[in-house]
Amino acid sequence: MKQEPFILPIGANIPKEWIVHEDGFTKQIVFPSWSKLGGKYIITLQKFSRELTCECEGFKFRGVCHHVRGLRWASLKEKKGKKKSGSGVSDTSMDSIHSFTPAQLGLRQLKVFEKLRDDGPLSIREIAEGLEWPEHCVTGRLMEVREMGVVDYVTDKMDEVTNRRVSLWGVV
Repeated sequence: MKQEPFILPIGANIPKEWIVHEDGFTKQIVFPSWSKLGGKYIITLQKFSRELTCECEGFKFRGVCHHVRGLRWASLKEKKGKKKSGSGVSDTSMDSIHSFTPAQLGLRQLKVFEKLRDDGPLSIREIAEGLEWPEHCVTGRLMEVREMGVVDYVTDKMDEVTNRRVSLWGVV
């Protein structure tokens, strides 16, 4: 099955300091590596097709490396005009998020929400340990409350137990 090219929208907000080369057909963007300290990768944007390609030879999920996905996420996070939070919730939808009540959540969603509200920001492993659940049970519930706009990504950190970079989640 042929993969569709990974397209970057025309209004994407790419920081000027990330652009290292630009001509009539392409724009080359330096994107910092999330796994190597001080590492970086060159991503090429075809100006007419808006297709993104990366120089890395690393793991690709659905035909695209995480550097390309990261660039797309970072450049869409704060577009000009209508601002969006990291979860993709527009400012016009914020009123409904602020009217949120915990009664709208299922039992397991509520437990994840309360753990983050009381102890957050936490990684999935830390939430799972606190609730004494397997990690795969936390991941689904976390993504459900994230889609509701109640929980959002906060930052990354190095996990002392696994010695890997993990995402921290917190209540909006």
